[in-house]
Amino acid sequence: MDASFTAEQDEIRRTLRDLLRARCGPEELRAAVDRPQGHDPALWADLAERLGLPGLALPERYGGVGCPVADLALACEETGRALAPSPLLATAVLAAPLLLALGTGEQRARLLPRLAAGDLTAALAVPGRDLATALALTGGNGGAWAGGAARGACRPGGRTPGGGCTGRRTRCSTGTAPGCCWSPRTPAGSPAPGRSCSWCRGTRPG
Repeated sequence: MDASFTAEQDEIRRTLRDLLRARCGPEELRAAVDRPQGHDPALWADLAERLGLPGLALPERYGGVGCPVADLALACEETGRALAPSPLLATAVLAAPLLLALGTGEQRARLLPRLAAGDLTAALAVPGRDLATALALTGGNGGAWAGGAARGACRPGGRTPGGGCTGRRTRCSTGTAPGCCWSPRTPAGSPAPGRSCSWCRGTRPG
């Protein structure tokens, strides 16, 4: 078995490394985590428009590039190497495959092209101690379950604040949904405020 990189994989690594070398210096990284989004939106737009990274491993019918998952792994290796402030891992590695595997046809058609284009970011959440409340609160969701994952959920959120998720079974929800609360969270070792998502006790989505 030949496990060496293909010419296309070498090109992905080289192109991405050159871009990140120019865009991810210490000052740029500090500025990115100081932003409300917690990442660099301009860099994310470049990664999407120039390289197609958000949809690298998504099927072409959903606007993706259709590359093997190994290509996405190489891209993540390069972004990790540069400490690139982007939502690539949460969006392309965690949320998009979950939607592809468990989403309804309508959810795939509506969300995956936007994820692939970089117009929409996503994250997974594990509600922890709020799990029982979250399950109770999702009773009025109109049946919008994505599937049967064990824990966690996907949160679509655009380049502006919004998006959230919860559930013992995976459910897609926006972070502005009734009952979804955002609270400040400071990353370890950084003064930059982040955000965490939870479901408010005693509040049921309308």
